[in-house]
Amino acid sequence: MNINFSFRGLDHSMGLKEYAEKRLTKLEKLITQNTQVEVFFVKDKNEKKTEIKLNHNGEDYFAIDASEEFDRSIDFCVDKISKQIKKAKEKKVDRRGR
Repeated sequence: MNINFSFRGLDHSMGLKEYAEKRLTKLEKLITQNTQVEVFFVKDKNEKKTEIKLNHNGEDYFAIDASEEFDRSIDFCVDKISKQIKKAKEKKVDRRGR
């Protein structure tokens, strides 16, 4: 899994990178090693927003969340992408079964 980080409106934070990488390892069971992941951290006045884009086997998955803390938004985005990947895999299995 190749992860690229972008920070907008705040300085680079090793703590945020490490936390995001730790949470994204949850997805390794569902994706291949050559998957591209882009993580964007955006800080506006009082809003902290996390965006995660993931390209797996030619399909794009996207999650975005804004909250008071980056940790919460990272957790939400990873869970959302995990659900999207599982749903897509289930659809493929259903199509094959027909």
